[in-house]
Amino acid sequence: MIELAPQVGDFVAVDEPLFKLYTGARLIDEELLRNAIAFGSERTMEQDPTFAFRIVVDIALKALSPAINDARNRSAAPHAAVRRPTQSAHR
Repeated sequence: MIELAPQVGDFVAVDEPLFKLYTGARLIDEELLRNAIAFGSERTMEQDPTFAFRIVVDIALKALSPAINDARNRSAAPHAAVRRPTQSAHR
């Protein structure tokens, strides 16, 4: 059995373990496992559906702050947060 140690979107430091290998999985080539993972400088919504929700929440929180007080985004963010997961479910 092979378990991916970090969650999608997690920061992975150099030399941090990527996999937890159990029983016979220890015989699999390490390079083969590493090549199965895509690394990037930032998360994308295609790779991590919860990232889109996190972005909407961040926008809503900023819109609620007294320094910004953005009424348009304050009211639009909750609708977007509900609409996006619903659209994803229909794919």
